[in-house]
Amino acid sequence: MERQQEEPVRLAAGGTQATIWPGRGGWVSSVRLGGTEVLFVHPVAPPGDLPGGIPVLYPICGRPPAGSRWPFHGFAWRERWSVEERRGDAVVCGLEGADGSRLRLRAEVAEGWFGLALTVENRSGGPLRVQAGFHPYFAEVAEVTVCEPGRRWRYAPDYVHVLPTPEAAPEMPVVAGSPLVRDLLVEGAEAVLRRRDGRRLRLRAMGETLPFLQFYGTPEGRFVCVEPWSAPAGATGEGARIPAGVVERGGRRRFGVVVEEEKEGGEEGEKGDF
Repeated sequence: MERQQEEPVRLAAGGTQATIWPGRGGWVSSVRLGGTEVLFVHPVAPPGDLPGGIPVLYPICGRPPAGSRWPFHGFAWRERWSVEERRGDAVVCGLEGADGSRLRLRAEVAEGWFGLALTVENRSGGPLRVQAGFHPYFAEVAEVTVCEPGRRWRYAPDYVHVLPTPEAAPEMPVVAGSPLVRDLLVEGAEAVLRRRDGRRLRLRAMGETLPFLQFYGTPEGRFVCVEPWSAPAGATGEGARIPAGVVERGGRRRFGVVVEEEKEGGEEGEKGDF
């Protein structure tokens, strides 16, 4: 039986802990790896903006294109999810989407590892144009290196439309607080984040469904967002240069991301995939 969950769900496995709020959009407010908090959360969220942590973006990422029925970053992060399954190291939450979708969000922890996966099932009467992603805010990051970056895409001044000609990816690493962090969209699904304390985190996304990394941050480097997205902002608009994918009636699509601690010598935490 499903039940709505107002209080947070806390997961733990060894030195890894995570806190998820099903009643607040399936929001992940905390991930601790080896006892260290790796996420940034706004003390007071900016009006109409995301609170920090890891919000789930669906069925659009970024600003809505003209004529969209969906708000900024979609509706999923604004809704109350229900707890469907729960154990000490994992939780599964569900949501009946306003677009005719059935959404399932799975969060899981292991030693040195946190995973989050969104499954979209199309229960509507026709095809769904689906854009999805995650928006993790990382704290205390000094620099980010995208592993094997592809092309860079630039936005028009409205930050909705992608300009027609891609460019080579910028030189890595990208320093926190750099102007690039405010204006970088690059093809890629894996990145290494070096924290100010010298520790390294690795972000791995499902490249087949999340082939883009969107950056966002502040000039003073309070946080750096490295966001796995299925397509750039504006992808659900008519005539989008890089359109969102289509999930046919009765079909499913899965979007997953892992954040793990990288040990000396480049070894990750206990390996996990979604």
